[in-house]
Amino acid sequence: MSNIFKYLLAITFLISSIPLATAQHEYLDHPADILSYAVTLELNDSTDKIRGYEEITFDLQPCDSFFIDLQSLQNGKGMTLQSSVMVDYNVVQHKHVGNRLWIFPDETWKEGTHFMKFYFAGIPETGLIIGKNKFEDRTFFGDNWPNRAHHWFACVDHPADKATIKYTVVAPSHYQ
Repeated sequence: MSNIFKYLLAITFLISSIPLATAQHEYLDHPADILSYAVTLELNDSTDKIRGYEEITFDLQPCDSFFIDLQSLQNGKGMTLQSSVMVDYNVVQHKHVGNRLWIFPDETWKEGTHFMKFYFAGIPETGLIIGKNKFEDRTFFGDNWPNRAHHWFACVDHPADKATIKYTVVAPSHYQ
C-alpha cells in the first residue's frame, strides 16, 4: 500500500470519527443515569397511533437540565406528550423539542434516585414497525437497534446506555 493511500485512509478515518465522538460524548456525560423503564403501550387495529404511559427511574447528578430522547412530531409521525411530566410526584418544567424531552430540575432536587412519569401518543416512524406480515396479518414488531427506540418511547437511546425495561402491551384480544 502506498504511503499516500495510507495517509488518505488515516485522514478519512479521523474525519468520519468526529461526529461519532461528539455524539458519544453527549451520552457518556449524561447527568441522568437511567436505572429502569416501565413502558405501557396501547395498540389497536383502527389506526397506527399508539398510546403510552412511561415510568423512568434514574439517578441524577447536579445539572441545570438533562434530556431523554423522544421523537418529535414531524410530517404526521412521532410522539407528543399527553400529560405533564412528573418527577417524584411533582410537575416539572419540561420541553419536547428537537427529538428530545428536556427536563429542567429546580433547586429542590437532590442528587440521587428519582422517579419520572408521563403519558404520550403518536405514530412511530420506525423502531416499532406496524404493518402486515407475509400472511397479510397485522403485526407490531420492535426493532430498536442501534438507536431507534426513541421513535416509540422515551429513553436515553444510545447503545452504551444500559437499563432494565418492562413492557406491558394492551392490544385487541386476537393478538398473540
